[in-house]
Amino acid sequence: MSRAATGQRTRRSGAGAVGLLLASARVVLANRGLRRITLSWGLWIAGEWGALVLLSVSAYDRGGTGAVAVVAALRTLPAAITTPPMSLLADRLPRERVVTLVLLSWTALVAVMPLALRADTLLPLYLVVTAAAITSTTFRPAINGLVPQVVDRPDELSAANSAYSLVEALGSLLGPLITGLLLAVVPIDGCYFVVAGVFGFAVVATLGIRTDFQPAEHRASVGWRRMLEPLAGFAALTRTAQLRGVFIVFVAQTTTRGLLNVFVVAIAVSLLGQDVESTGALFSALGAGGLAGAVLTLAGRRWRPALPFSLGMAAWGLPLVLIALWPSTPIVYAAIAGIGAGNAVADVFALTLLHRLIPDHLLGRAFGAFWGTAAACQALGAAIAPPLIRLADVRGALAIAGVLMMVTPLSCWAALRKIDDALAVDSEHVAQLARCEVLAPLTRLALEQLARVARPLQTPAGMTVIEQGDVGDTFYVVVEGELAARRDGEEVRRMSDGDCFGEIAALTGTPRTATVVATTTSRLFVLDGPAFVLAVTGYKPADAAAADLSRRRLQSDEERRLL
Repeated sequence: MSRAATGQRTRRSGAGAVGLLLASARVVLANRGLRRITLSWGLWIAGEWGALVLLSVSAYDRGGTGAVAVVAALRTLPAAITTPPMSLLADRLPRERVVTLVLLSWTALVAVMPLALRADTLLPLYLVVTAAAITSTTFRPAINGLVPQVVDRPDELSAANSAYSLVEALGSLLGPLITGLLLAVVPIDGCYFVVAGVFGFAVVATLGIRTDFQPAEHRASVGWRRMLEPLAGFAALTRTAQLRGVFIVFVAQTTTRGLLNVFVVAIAVSLLGQDVESTGALFSALGAGGLAGAVLTLAGRRWRPALPFSLGMAAWGLPLVLIALWPSTPIVYAAIAGIGAGNAVADVFALTLLHRLIPDHLLGRAFGAFWGTAAACQALGAAIAPPLIRLADVRGALAIAGVLMMVTPLSCWAALRKIDDALAVDSEHVAQLARCEVLAPLTRLALEQLARVARPLQTPAGMTVIEQGDVGDTFYVVVEGELAARRDGEEVRRMSDGDCFGEIAALTGTPRTATVVATTTSRLFVLDGPAFVLAVTGYKPADAAAADLSRRRLQSDEERRLL
């Protein structure tokens, strides 16, 4: 290939990347709800990192690395225990309301931390940190569940998750950096109040979030099934080999993150010979790398997710090995930035995968299980970091953690490489479901999820599909052909392509109101009652369309009976 042709191809590739970046930016800027969610998330991350820096400095000044490890464990261990049951709130209440309440609680608790530090012991601070950890347990599940509620199509979801990762990176960069600068000029008590103000601004951002989603109608469980409802997220996260592979790698990554929270202090003091306050700059390097990774995902949001997810997770390991081998200041900062970049890439593709494969009514609990596990693993990592450092010194501990994190994605590759197949869906099936007036209002994401679980049914002429008076909750969409609905032996309507039936029994739990018989060879899609009801009742326009169709049919049948 000539040099001119090569240069032309490079320019086209660069222009394409810029075009994708601009397209992603337009998706976010044009969507009011998404703008507010990303702003709220960025402020939360900045405030959380700022609080982490302040707590690390306060704990180290009072009790050394042991106190830092205790604070890190308390920030994560209570959340690990309470997140799965608390995340049920994100499926039973409007998620924007949950987000607002959590932000209000953190505004108050961070403002109280300076008062807790005036005590003779660290116990009051430990109690406040524990309370903050518990109140935050529903924040991530709720805000992760909000993202697909303000977008419609998979490409918008990818852009939304890239924006989510971008503002997370900005928050991770600016939060510790600005906090470190404040510590140099402002008393630490004042720094805590500034961070509390950041959470207060986030409250204002969430107040304007509006969606058409609502908590889906669910039939109350009884006995032991009711007790297991909060744990349904774990089943959702592990129901396929692909999801299990993602979950295993995620466990390894969050354990490594817990180690890193303690390693950063040890790296700054023991390897670089700096003051503990420099941890803010090191954490900022993590955010800077995350920013670069997030921008990369904006340009590559059409990539198939398996490989970038795996490489992003492996990027948590290699930089730790590099720091262990060459612990110079440039290598340390570059390596930590590399971790941030890998984390951003892996997060975007993991979140998009979960959003597309897990239905909305389970997203709160699924992300509750996701982040509850993360909290437990981070607590474990923070707890084992000090003894690991004592056993193998700082460089040895970094090398051990890095090698294990590099190996884990490789060991799960057989399952991870099938992620791309799990996301595939026949667009024609989606279009056929969308012709049904009850399902038409649903978002493209919801229709794709229904298309994955819809069962095709071919009926010969004369076949009875449902019988009046029978008990059943399946819902049917006519793809092709013609069927007749008969009540008490009298034909009440004819149905053809795009029509549907079975919604009354599915929504109300009552017996079938009519018999439906195929008058020609027909093709149908069959949806199980729970999948249909949860999808439709969780979205206001679809819920209204279903209620209106049921009302019209019952009214028409009653009028025919009276005539």
